[in-house]
Amino acid sequence: ANFIYDLNGLKGPNEFGKDIGFITALYPTDVVVVAPLPFAEDAEKSLHTNSSKICQGVSDRSRMPNRDELSAMFYNEELLGMTTGLYWSSSIVVPGATGSAWRQSFHVGDRYPVGRQDIELRNRCIETIVTK
Repeated sequence: ANFIYDLNGLKGPNEFGKDIGFITALYPTDVVVVAPLPFAEDAEKSLHTNSSKICQGVSDRSRMPNRDELSAMFYNEELLGMTTGLYWSSSIVVPGATGSAWRQSFHVGDRYPVGRQDIELRNRCIETIVTK
């Protein structure tokens, strides 16, 4: 289930991340609910082993999305203006520099593990929400 909300209706600014967002519930059993806040632009492409550093360089409050957050971003790709392509998630399948991590296709929607050192993929960082 995917829910898109607008906190203040027709009143402005009507921009994603300000008053518009989404919440996605994944999996029919053991439901996982995510509400990532992606940055407006892709960060540079990289090997998975460098992706966390790239997101840390975008903002002191940014990080890579996990595989479920990235799937939610795929469901809302038009709202986010995402580019068709392959994106890294922070979720590791096999640990280690030569292991593998989950990647998400923004073309057909599939996700599967690829080698962390095998290919440079896109990075779209998300904002870490700090609550007090």
